[in-house]
Amino acid sequence: MAESRIDPRFPRYVTKTTGKIVNGVLRTDPHDMIYQTFRLNAVNEGFLRGMQIELKMNGDGSAEGLIAGYETWIIGGVGKQMQILAP
Repeated sequence: MAESRIDPRFPRYVTKTTGKIVNGVLRTDPHDMIYQTFRLNAVNEGFLRGMQIELKMNGDGSAEGLIAGYETWIIGGVGKQMQILAP
C-alpha cells in the first residue's frame, strides 16, 4: 500500500489542478508535477508531464486508483519519453 500526504513545509511538491467526480471516481485534468524520490540513499526529483489521477473513494474512507504521466529518461545519452503508470 502506498501513502501520500501533503506537507506544507515543501510547497515545491504541492500541485494544484482541476478535475471532475463522475460516479464516485475523481479524474483530474492533465497537469505537470514535480515529485521527490528516494533512491539508493539519495534524494532526487522527478518530473511527470501531463500527469493525471484517477481515484475511487471506498466506503471505509480509503481510496484506490492510479497516477499516470510521462517522464523523460536519459538512456545512453539520448532523451526518451516514457509513460509512467503507478497503481
